[in-house]
Amino acid sequence: MKPNRRHVVVLAILFLASLPLAALATGFGELVDHMDSRKQTSLHAKEYWQKVKGTEVSWSGIVYDVKGDSSKAKVYVADKSRPLHSGYNIVIVTHDIEKAANLKKGQSLRFKGNLDDFRSKDAGGIVTLANAQIL
Repeated sequence: MKPNRRHVVVLAILFLASLPLAALATGFGELVDHMDSRKQTSLHAKEYWQKVKGTEVSWSGIVYDVKGDSSKAKVYVADKSRPLHSGYNIVIVTHDIEKAANLKKGQSLRFKGNLDDFRSKDAGGIVTLANAQIL
């Protein structure tokens, strides 16, 4: 049986509905808005996080600080589209010590990593990315 246009549309809708939200889009602002306790219920935030945790994202921001040791570095990044907490709202954890050590405060940065943790704050929150790469 040859599928008609209606079957194709129905299959496409079912396929998209089966994808986790992260596969559709996970921008930094979108993620924070879904997790913001001032805007969302606790259940919504919990269900959303379960769907997106572990998803690889690619974002950008401004370097606030870099800390680390010989095995990993934490790069503290500010995405000014949402509230900052102590000067940052994203923490990327990378094993590329050389690249991290060469970053400068205030430098624009592109990076990718896996959503690992979200700490809710009064307004917005802090997102941690694991296995991050500085692009």
